[in-house]
Amino acid sequence: MRVHLSKHHGLENDFLVYNLAQGEPSRSWPELSREWCNRTTGIGADGLLLLGIGEGTQLTMRLYNADGSLAEMSGNGIRCLVQAAHKELNGILNTVYNVRTDAGMRDVTVVSGWDGPQLQISVEMGPITNIDSPEGWDNIGAESMRPVSHVS
Repeated sequence: MRVHLSKHHGLENDFLVYNLAQGEPSRSWPELSREWCNRTTGIGADGLLLLGIGEGTQLTMRLYNADGSLAEMSGNGIRCLVQAAHKELNGILNTVYNVRTDAGMRDVTVVSGWDGPQLQISVEMGPITNIDSPEGWDNIGAESMRPVSHVS
């Protein structure tokens, strides 16, 4: 299988981007994510982003972690996805992309232009909500003098 992938970096995270316009592969996305994201035997990345380009500035994003698990959202990942789409679409500055993720719609703005291969991109991450402590949180030895709030 011959495919085109691009690799993008955002604040110490790196992602592979696959444009779905190439079609669906014969193997599963979790399997391909584990293979391609492996830093020893593959290209190496924190995750695989599937980019869907719709009408105008409408995009879709699906994120598979390097272990093949599906993630709802990644702030750095969505910025990498938009960088790939922006280049593909020959976008202009201040373009706002509407990206459908498994965590809902996100507005992503290309704030400033190319400085070499770099763009400054802003993401509207949605409201912050309180969530329950993760399982096993009490066992990690957090300092009581430094309280923690768990948020989405």
